[in-house]
Amino acid sequence: MFLKVKTVILDQLKTGSTPDKIAEAVVAGLLIGVFPVLGTTTLLAGLCGYLFKYNQIVIQSVNYLVYPLQIIMIPIYMKIVSLFFDVGNVPLRPDLVVAKFKESPKEFFQLYGLVGLYSILLWAIGAVVLFFILKPIIKSVINRLQSKKEINI
Repeated sequence: MFLKVKTVILDQLKTGSTPDKIAEAVVAGLLIGVFPVLGTTTLLAGLCGYLFKYNQIVIQSVNYLVYPLQIIMIPIYMKIVSLFFDVGNVPLRPDLVVAKFKESPKEFFQLYGLVGLYSILLWAIGAVVLFFILKPIIKSVINRLQSKKEINI
């Protein structure tokens, strides 16, 4: 899968996209891909790509690639939120969370709504910081990929 994303990035560079904009799209796709609400990342990535004029193919490809990380991160967000904020006694075990949703979506949202909002706040703060840390790193990798590709042509 990483190879496919690498190919997508190199193909988009051939179309005239700059390494800077591609790096921003990669980082945005990565960060949006771990947003703490399931079922929202494709729409968020599309909206972000539209608003900031990012390459949709790149942002959506990276978003898709990191989907497993989103599943891993949601319980981590919930645990961090429960440590820093008074959200009451909410079960954090994934099987109990899913069972509560299946049992009663209304009760699920009453119980986990505040945890979700704080998770989004936590994600937003982390995403802003990480964007500026990861962008130069990803841009450097893209520049190296582009240089290697030009040499191999």
